Amino acid sequence: MNATIKSGTNSFHGTVWEFFRNDKMDAADYFERRIDTTAGTNTTKKGELRQNQYGFSIGGPVVIPHLFDGRNKVFFFGDYEGFRRRLGVPHTGGVPTAQERSSGYTNFQELLQTGTQTDALGRTMPFGTILDPATTRTAGSGVVRDPFTTTPACVGAGAGFTYSLATCPDLNILPADRLDPNAIALLDLYPAPTGSGISSNYAVSPKLKEDRQSFDTRLDVNFSSKDQTFSERASMDARVFAQHDQRRTRRPELSPHDTCFSRGKQPH
Repeated sequence: MNATIKSGTNSFHGTVWEFFRNDKMDAADYFERRIDTTAGTNTTKKGELRQNQYGFSIGGPVVIPHLFDGRNKVFFFGDYEGFRRRLGVPHTGGVPTAQERSSGYTNFQELLQTGTQTDALGRTMPFGTILDPATTRTAGSGVVRDPFTTTPACVGAGAGFTYSLATCPDLNILPADRLDPNAIALLDLYPAPTGSGISSNYAVSPKLKEDRQSFDTRLDVNFSSKDQTFSERASMDARVFAQHDQRRTRRPELSPHDTCFSRGKQPH
């Protein structure tokens, strides 16, 4: 695409304008929608949006009273645009559930599903069952492991046994002394979930800060009807930052610190 800056004219002309947006007048982003399935209520919190895009332009002949009259000979044109935007950018992800966190990361019964699977001993267990690596052994036609449980009837159960919460009430509850304190400390860095479920249960809208300003200038000189020249200059300074609330977004991909994505100046 080719673009050119228009020339000034024999009379003075100018414009002033502004384009304005605000979250008070917009609907929530689709990915910000949150429904409390227990209460059946909409708990959506819209991200911030503050946008102001404004500027002016002016052009005409170069006139210096009592010294120089540039009508039909020397013309100028210039414009300026400012852009200020604060925009909540939706991010979603999975974090430890409230049950996992409150149990000290020992209770993972929320992982259990309705479907089942069968191991090499013919034992049936729900999908999502966590197996104890310390019980790994060769049996039947392959390698087997026992699920985490301390219920006497379920510990080391033989061929054909069916594991379920009804027969093994503490299925998928891990021994606290088998957990690494360093791993727990890392898990505690994740924020609390904002939704239910074991996946996509966290949503946040960190604020994107974008400031930009640009201007263009042009000077035209007509020496004669056959000889003309012009000079122009354009410049833009843009700064984009992502601002995150350190209290809520301490995930690796959501740094608590302001991160400068781009900053550029483009003279022509």
